[in-house]
Amino acid sequence: MKKDKGWKFGLLLTVMVLMLSACMGNNANNETGEGERQPPAAPENGADASPGDTETGTTDGGTDQTPDEGKEAGETDAADLPETKNLEFELEGMPESVPAKLTRSDQGYAFYLMEGFEFTPEEPGKDLIFHKQFPEFYSRVEMLPADMDLNELKANAEETLKLIGEVVSQEGANIFDENIRKNAKFFYHASNAELSKNIIVIENNGALFRYTLNFPNSEAAEGVSPRFYPMINSFVVTR
Repeated sequence: MKKDKGWKFGLLLTVMVLMLSACMGNNANNETGEGERQPPAAPENGADASPGDTETGTTDGGTDQTPDEGKEAGETDAADLPETKNLEFELEGMPESVPAKLTRSDQGYAFYLMEGFEFTPEEPGKDLIFHKQFPEFYSRVEMLPADMDLNELKANAEETLKLIGEVVSQEGANIFDENIRKNAKFFYHASNAELSKNIIVIENNGALFRYTLNFPNSEAAEGVSPRFYPMINSFVVTR
């Protein structure tokens, strides 16, 4: 009888030990948070990583296209240009700054039209910039393919200018505007007692621009003629 009671007491003691162990295990799990979802690790170096961010800087639904992709090389989005700016140049040795407004052409370019001038399409493929008060001062603008034969363009310019006088190829210091001196493919000039005429071809971001400048030899020439060159320097290809 005593043996039977001892066996029952041992079994009861074993069950109590097992129950006590189980309770202690659950308490340990609750204290350490095991089994619960842990918060994500913070980004390294303090970076604010957003969902979808990658090393290329893309976001959900985006691409790794840069802002300039989708445009041809050298082209400018006219929407990115300010609507007005001041054009700076020298007039009789003194610095001048004149307001100008962004002007767009159907030929596929934009430029800044200086205050006191007008711009108008003349005929298909040709535009005209002229002075409001002295409209006989003008520049005809043609945007040409970059693969046009330069020798052919030079021959055409010479034939046109021969009607005015001796054709002179302007080079180096004879081209007073530094940007035009650097970028012009050629700069031809002819003049007589009444008129000076220049034909300039400039390569600009994958296109050739031909400017035919008509300047009467009058008192207005010194004040009007130099204003055309900063406008020419503001041209950008947009199409």
